[in-house]
Amino acid sequence: MAVAPADPSIDITNCGDLAHRPMEARCHMEQVAIACLILVLRVLDVSIGTLRVLYTVRGRLATAAILGLVEAGVFIFAISRVFKHVDGPLAMAGYACGFATGTALGIRLERWIASGLGPV
Repeated sequence: MAVAPADPSIDITNCGDLAHRPMEARCHMEQVAIACLILVLRVLDVSIGTLRVLYTVRGRLATAAILGLVEAGVFIFAISRVFKHVDGPLAMAGYACGFATGTALGIRLERWIASGLGPV
């Protein structure tokens, strides 16, 4: 049985019009998945950064250093995904939304951890 040649008009690197091509619909889903991954990574990165600062101010050197190591690793992985998909506006939106959400989550974590801690 002969296999039809691949359609040369389908370019999976540029998703274009999704309504007419199922391959491009899969490409779009991949872009959404990448954006969600970046969002989650940025939420983790910024939240960990907030905790790192909290423990630094408290003088907890080892805890702050370990959190800094994890924060840097998550950040490097997240930013590498953004640069790999720099032409995709969804990746950039995921980065920005992840930063905002991470900031809010970090503040909530700081309030929870620092509860009962008065001014010095």
